Amino acid sequence: MKHGLSKTASVALLLLSACADTKQHSHPTTAKPVIQTTDTLIGSYEFNGGLAPSDVCISVTVSRNGDDHVLDFLATHPDAHGAAPDGSGVGHIGSDGVLRFAYEDSFSNRGSGTFRRSPLGYALSIHIDHVHDSRCMMFYGDFTLQRANPTASNIHADAVQLAPVK
Repeated sequence: MKHGLSKTASVALLLLSACADTKQHSHPTTAKPVIQTTDTLIGSYEFNGGLAPSDVCISVTVSRNGDDHVLDFLATHPDAHGAAPDGSGVGHIGSDGVLRFAYEDSFSNRGSGTFRRSPLGYALSIHIDHVHDSRCMMFYGDFTLQRANPTASNIHADAVQLAPVK
């Protein structure tokens, strides 16, 4: 599973790098109004609880698919023992900036969750209502994640450029 986390982070970095290389050309004297959207949560995030076998490592990617926001989740222990669930949730970001989603993992555990910006990073909360495999439960609850690539936060996926005002 350790390889899976690296692969996800590599794919996210590749996508963010591709976005950074895309430049819009405009006249320097033309002002472009910017409006805020609900895409401020789009990106990759990680939680590393430590190196002890009982600790957990979590990787989350938030993306957009049409009107829906998708939260992809990967989890493991640092020494790769035990269950290592992956799953996803689909939902919407409300006017309060919170992504609320329905969730199911690869062990058929189902529930709901929220993901939002917090003073210490990004708060992930997943609560399982239907437990099919209890070995995964230590990966759920409340965690504070950090952006996986802090330099990529300079890419403003949270703003939409409109046509120049004449």
